[in-house]
Amino acid sequence: MEWERVDKAGNRRDLQGEELAGHVCLITAGRGLGQYRFVESLRGDTLTLDRTWNLPPGAGAEFVVTTSSI
Repeated sequence: MEWERVDKAGNRRDLQGEELAGHVCLITAGRGLGQYRFVESLRGDTLTLDRTWNLPPGAGAEFVVTTSSI
């Protein structure tokens, strides 16, 4: 899935070097809404999750990567 890294204000973020393992990836809009997965790693533009989606996010789906618990 192609994705863009932006903060809450819509500013582009470069997450390279940030440790995301253990963070939560939550689909917040679009197909797959409400599903979450735990992040295993971020390498380049590839976000690796702990398991596949039950319903894959559709084009235009939005998600957040956060440290908050679900």
